[in-house]
Amino acid sequence: MIEIEKKYISGLANIERIQDLTDYSIQYFKDELRCNEFTIIHHRTHPQPYNLIYPSHSKIELDEIQDDIFKSVGQNVNINKIKSKKYNYYFFNSILATGNGKLYLSELSIKEDIESILQLWNFQESILSNSINKAIIQINEQHAGLASQLMHDIQSIINLTANTDKSNQLSRRIEYQKKVNKNFLFWTRECDLMKTNVSIKELLESSLQIAGVESSIIDLDISYDFIDISVDVELFAMAFNEIVQNAIDAVDKNLSKLKIRISQYPSVSPFFTKTWTIIDVMDTGVGINKDYLPIVMNPFFTTQKENGHSGFGLANAKKIIESHQGCIELESTPGMGTTVKIIIPG
Repeated sequence: MIEIEKKYISGLANIERIQDLTDYSIQYFKDELRCNEFTIIHHRTHPQPYNLIYPSHSKIELDEIQDDIFKSVGQNVNINKIKSKKYNYYFFNSILATGNGKLYLSELSIKEDIESILQLWNFQESILSNSINKAIIQINEQHAGLASQLMHDIQSIINLTANTDKSNQLSRRIEYQKKVNKNFLFWTRECDLMKTNVSIKELLESSLQIAGVESSIIDLDISYDFIDISVDVELFAMAFNEIVQNAIDAVDKNLSKLKIRISQYPSVSPFFTKTWTIIDVMDTGVGINKDYLPIVMNPFFTTQKENGHSGFGLANAKKIIESHQGCIELESTPGMGTTVKIIIPG
């Protein structure tokens, strides 16, 4: 092992986070390899997959890079290193395997010492990611077990009141606690998906029907009637209806202030080739306080507890959509309305 690799490895001892590894590695390129003309890009499974982490090129255009990567990689998704007409690329194995990870690019050729550090960085990130994921799984399993026991004990107390006279206040509290128990247990457990190919128009209309919402009243804008997606129909309907119900509450049940728009976009990434389906649930209601936006999808968060809301609607919707390799994005302006964007491959 050459000295420059030993020095890089010696600095990894106390690194426990991916971001710290990224920062350390970028600084190592600059300080030890005297390499400044390079760019690090993060790739994610998303309609907009590329994000600049460290752009040393002052005139770099992400759209240009995006097109160049698509053309350069083609079907060679198992190749780590590729040269295009303008750039030299090094792709981390995590991108090739999962669609999430980093890539290095430079107008200069990738020298042996640079590639050796890239390989070590790649290897260390894989180890760190696996370690973090295993720890998260272990913690989640422990929490799920504890939560299940706690909910069982609470349910036992509720059952003891079954044959007793209860005040209206106690009855409401018991029904609320039952809802919390059910939603909390769902949130702590893994989603077991049973996917089916289904028409998006039929799926949304049937979901609205289940929720007791007349779909003909809502402005339903679908670019193409023949859009199909692969989802767990029951779970997707649950997530979609939670989002729609929030929108209905925001407009005080005035469905004329609610619009649902469905569109599709082809992937611009050669590492994740599925077409993206985007469902925008838009309302012109009261909007969300900007201080709440970072936490509105956290479990137990609700501003309507007095109305029986358990604070798990958006948390469980997010869990379901992410289990489909999708995501939920939210934009809101107080007094003007909210748009919840469901992004899902299929």
